[in-house]
Amino acid sequence: MEKYGKYFFFEDQEIRQIEKPKIAVIVAEGDISRDGDGIASEKLCKLWKKVREEDNIEAVVFRINSPGGSALASDEIWREVELTKAKKKVIVSMGDVAASGGFYIAAPAHRIFAENSTITGSIGVFGMIPYTGKMLENKLGITFDRVSTNKHGSLSLNRKLTKEELRLTQAEVDEIYDDFLSKVAKGRKMTKENVKKVARGRVWAGSDAIKIGLVDAKYCIIRWWKKILQTN
Repeated sequence: MEKYGKYFFFEDQEIRQIEKPKIAVIVAEGDISRDGDGIASEKLCKLWKKVREEDNIEAVVFRINSPGGSALASDEIWREVELTKAKKKVIVSMGDVAASGGFYIAAPAHRIFAENSTITGSIGVFGMIPYTGKMLENKLGITFDRVSTNKHGSLSLNRKLTKEELRLTQAEVDEIYDDFLSKVAKGRKMTKENVKKVARGRVWAGSDAIKIGLVDAKYCIIRWWKKILQTN
């Protein structure tokens, strides 16, 4: 593949200078988070900015193999892809899985390619707040007293959420989900209502994702590179 351009390896930020045509390949693999192992938004966003500012790069291939992760980190990466899209062609290549946050960061691309067996979609949001109060009291004999300056100031893992706190938490999840739907609709040129019909956390095989508009086409590696060069 070295004849195809300039490679960017996300893991170690290595950059190789290769002859024309100038195509950057960014590989993102693993769970999405703000830092740490896998796809760390703090590092990956810097890499996207670096690619965007290089005038001699004409197109970017974004290789994604991720089941998702942090909503915040996914949104940070989405923004960098969206900004880059305004200046260069952005093509997504999905690996075995590009679901939930993995699809979120793919959505802005001009074109999305996947294999028939790729697991994608999973357009949805969930949140979990563990409750450890009974375990700490029954197993370890630890109990808690609380003093707070406001009614939600004592929010912690060792007490259950009140009905109002559950409502507020659900409202936040709903807001993030609505934003997810809007960004998919924008990127895939679909109506929000049509996105809703294929969302709600459902996963799709790559072959089915093509039929419903979440993916543009399947590929074999040779045809895929030809399409990239034609799109550029």
